[in-house]
Amino acid sequence: MASTSAPSTSPALEEPRRPAEGLQKKRKADKSQWEKVVAKKRRDSGLEYVRLATKKVVAARKVGEPCECPKACFTMLGDCTVQEIFSGYWKMADSNAQSAYLSKAVISREVSDPRVGPNSRRKVTFEYAVYVDNTRTVVCKKAFLSIHSISERRVSYALKRMGETGVPPVDRRGKTAAPHNKAPDDVMQLVHDHIMSLPACTSYYSRAKSQYRVYLPPGYSHKRFSQPYLVG
Repeated sequence: MASTSAPSTSPALEEPRRPAEGLQKKRKADKSQWEKVVAKKRRDSGLEYVRLATKKVVAARKVGEPCECPKACFTMLGDCTVQEIFSGYWKMADSNAQSAYLSKAVISREVSDPRVGPNSRRKVTFEYAVYVDNTRTVVCKKAFLSIHSISERRVSYALKRMGETGVPPVDRRGKTAAPHNKAPDDVMQLVHDHIMSLPACTSYYSRAKSQYRVYLPPGYSHKRFSQPYLVG
């Protein structure tokens, strides 16, 4: 006796759909892990870092060579004190705090030496000092730069900004204008609108675990979903 069986039916393919509005789960950006933020933090801390523009590795800061002035500043302070001042400066890990410190440690005074003629370009002289047990101790320029492992240009920048505003300078690098590689807001909005207009569907096999994640349907290659945006 011939047996009869019910005809097999295959489930219809589900139409691409997008989850309900408000269910999308966006990953929050961790700005502290951005490459440029990490590089700046390490640079302000005196640690080794990679310069993004040139990909060059910049060595960590260390105490420079001692001075040879008559006061023998390094000998006067002692190796332990020199290292404490160096560590304290770089532990600030903030260029604004370091500039405020330099503005306090270096004082500019008008030249009072009568031997300086009226045509001389030297109008002011600088007094460099470090603080030991809350006591201001004057040192020579060479010793000051070596102890803090900084350049004369770094000190000049802090003093110049201090003279212009009367307050410790604030680091405005990267904050005065939009980054050179940042796309305009209208372009970003067009890209966002195009992405949201694409057909999307949830995963059939992991729908319960990843209900907030959507995928393009089969057959959508990179060229296919980007072509309407490029043409438009």
